[in-house]
Amino acid sequence: MGLPLSQDLIYEAILDDEAFAELPQALAHAAGGRSALLHWRHIHGGAEVLVHSRYFTDEIMQAYAEHYAGDDLWMSAGLASGIRNRAVAMNTLVADDVFARSVMYNEFIRPMDDDTFRCMGIIFDTPFGVGALGIQRGRHHDVFDQDAVAHINQYSTALKRMMAVRGELMTARTDRHAARSSFDSMELAILQVDAGGKVLDGNAQADELLRGPSGLRQVRGHLRAGGGDAEALKRAIARATDMAAPEASLLSIGEARLSVTVSPLRVPGVKRRALIMVKRPFGRQRDLDRHLMQLFGLSQAEAQISISLAEGLSPADIAEKRQVAEGTVRVQLKTIMAKLGCRRQTQIAAAVLSLPPLRLS
Repeated sequence: MGLPLSQDLIYEAILDDEAFAELPQALAHAAGGRSALLHWRHIHGGAEVLVHSRYFTDEIMQAYAEHYAGDDLWMSAGLASGIRNRAVAMNTLVADDVFARSVMYNEFIRPMDDDTFRCMGIIFDTPFGVGALGIQRGRHHDVFDQDAVAHINQYSTALKRMMAVRGELMTARTDRHAARSSFDSMELAILQVDAGGKVLDGNAQADELLRGPSGLRQVRGHLRAGGGDAEALKRAIARATDMAAPEASLLSIGEARLSVTVSPLRVPGVKRRALIMVKRPFGRQRDLDRHLMQLFGLSQAEAQISISLAEGLSPADIAEKRQVAEGTVRVQLKTIMAKLGCRRQTQIAAAVLSLPPLRLS
């Protein structure tokens, strides 16, 4: 049956191709579907099935990408709806009788003697293209109900971040060497450590970071933080490598207050590791407001309010800074939370601080 769906599996799928290959089957099982796929529309045109649950063959998925992706009513309706980064039962956007008359159903699905007819999907906008998740059922099955949709939505934030990073890699790589080079060219230090903090691997940015006065250093091969940050880093690595219930953490380290994300990482055949991503203080990141606008569909004002919140400003402070009523800011914060799929203002700040500094096209 494969691995169960979890935040852990999604984090692993960012860099681990084996975990990425397991993800569609885990998504299908979690939603009560019989198939699933993650596909991509490149910013400069063209479609590609990134990975699928193997209900269909690779050849069929290639035929879909090359000849039928443009006729996919589910994808078209999802794009037109403006709904981003959260799951939607596609029968609410495309009526059954409309889909039954579609080119994709009559010229692609039915000739294979298949009856795929129900779908749940998520559209992810990124600076590098549009990613989509589709989970399918047959015509004789029930539509995806709100419980199934809500269950998948628990993982929507992790999925959209995974797709954003995967999207950047696809713009740069044709093989693993190119993938590593793309990491080296990002404004992001990436390290792998074991449960004791021993550094196992790192990109060029990580090497530079550990040599400088960043607040992080390598001591006898182990990653260490200075002062009061030392214990916080140890606890974060312990949580990420916990065999029973691994968790991700977001830290702010050193005088420069580096944003440090510590995530679980599964490597087949070895003990659990932690993936550590370190970026500059968000105030130095180029085009952060544009990243937020493209990744989450925020307006420019909403993106700037999100950044101010992450800087530690209160709604009253933000209102004064923007010279608007505090009530206006609070209404905008509610809209931001809806777009980011969160319930508290602190989660908005966490989303801004944990955003990998990806290059815009």
